[in-house]
Amino acid sequence: MRWLPSSAGETWEALVTALAELRRGDETRKVADAIDASAGATPATRVAAQHARRPIAEEEGKTFDDKAKEAMRKSYSTATTAWESKEYEAARAGFPEA
Repeated sequence: MRWLPSSAGETWEALVTALAELRRGDETRKVADAIDASAGATPATRVAAQHARRPIAEEEGKTFDDKAKEAMRKSYSTATTAWESKEYEAARAGFPEA
């Protein structure tokens, strides 16, 4: 059993998938482009690159209406107030919501 991959290409499928799930658009595109340009990329890795690009493309240019923006601002403000009051658990819960 091998513990480490023998080449960077062996990690691309997992990397491009993880970056897409984290919504890291620029990094996802760079890895997906490297996969597409690589003669040694496996078919499964190429499919992963295609799948990774979809959610990134769907998010591009997306905007929020005023009601959604106000809700985000309120959540952020509440989390900031909690942080400043040293209520760290409440702050940690509130920031991702914002």
